[in-house]
Amino acid sequence: MQRQNAKALHRLALLFAALLVWSGVASAQTEWVTVTPPPFKTGVALQLTDGTILVQENKTPHWWILTPDNEGHYNTGTWSMAADMPADYGPSYFASAVLADGRVIVEGGEHNFGAEDNTNKGAIYTPEPSLLGMPAAQSVVLRDKTGGRIAEPAH
Repeated sequence: MQRQNAKALHRLALLFAALLVWSGVASAQTEWVTVTPPPFKTGVALQLTDGTILVQENKTPHWWILTPDNEGHYNTGTWSMAADMPADYGPSYFASAVLADGRVIVEGGEHNFGAEDNTNKGAIYTPEPSLLGMPAAQSVVLRDKTGGRIAEPAH
């Protein structure tokens, strides 16, 4: 019985030592750095394939790009306007993805321009071809479930 207690105490001591080691690792990963404050109210943010950050101006069709400085730091980066989505499409709570070729798709959403409106609209953002490192992507026309045109990228 005493031997079992000694083994249990030994295991407990090893567990305690492991927890102490891991707590040091966890605390080393808690630093946050403030980025350059945006000149707008932020919505969804997506990191593009070139390292820039594409950020929606909340509840609007306007998007902005945060470009890191020449050393790759976002906290001293610069904000610039990106292309707008279609004028009638400014959703919250939508599906989005950065595609392998660098384009971004935004689809559906709730609260279009802040109004309670579930929408099946969508848009595809194509960065400047020079940023993609490839020729411009083909134009894409999004259609709703009835086959009607929803959005077409601006040229």
